[in-house]
Amino acid sequence: MLFGNSKQAKCMSKVLKFEGVETDVFCVDAEHKKEDTFLGKPLYSTEQFLSECSPNDYIAFLPVGAVDRCNFRKKKFFQFQEAGYDFFTFISRYSILYTNIKNIGTNVYIGSCAILHPDVVIGDNCYISEGAKIGHDTQIKPHCFVGPHTCMCGAVKLGERVMVGVGALIREKVEIAEGSIVGMGVAIHKSIEKAGVYVVSPVIEEHYNRHR
Repeated sequence: MLFGNSKQAKCMSKVLKFEGVETDVFCVDAEHKKEDTFLGKPLYSTEQFLSECSPNDYIAFLPVGAVDRCNFRKKKFFQFQEAGYDFFTFISRYSILYTNIKNIGTNVYIGSCAILHPDVVIGDNCYISEGAKIGHDTQIKPHCFVGPHTCMCGAVKLGERVMVGVGALIREKVEIAEGSIVGMGVAIHKSIEKAGVYVVSPVIEEHYNRHR
């Protein structure tokens, strides 16, 4: 089962099919269900799926974006987990993993051309977009969203529900507080201790020098 009936869900279904994984059914919250099928496959409401489709028969995949500071993806993950479903983790065959596969959680998406260096740890329910570069010993806590073509140098730490925008750059040994948003193209040189939205690169020397 793939969660969603948006253009994002269509994209995910086609990517999975291209890499040899077929989607049997789709599921979406009732307020977004307008039809009974999606891409020619059955479309269930969440409530209908949970009541009619046994965890013994389906594996769930929730490639949800960064909606509501990743709170929505966290909510959906626990909803299906508590109902007893196992999750599918997708790692594109066009990605490069130098880390141990055991370091990657469940319901994780790792897109094509992503590079994970040695000893990277990815928590449950994370989305690592196409072209992301993640340096050695980086730790990404559960429910994070990492946008396309981001770059994290070595030993970065992302707290839960961190969203990193397209093309952002995070310096080595930097820690990002839980629930933070790092905007598109932003360069982060110093650890973020308080959750917030960071959309302007901290270019003044006070922020650039993390040792001060």
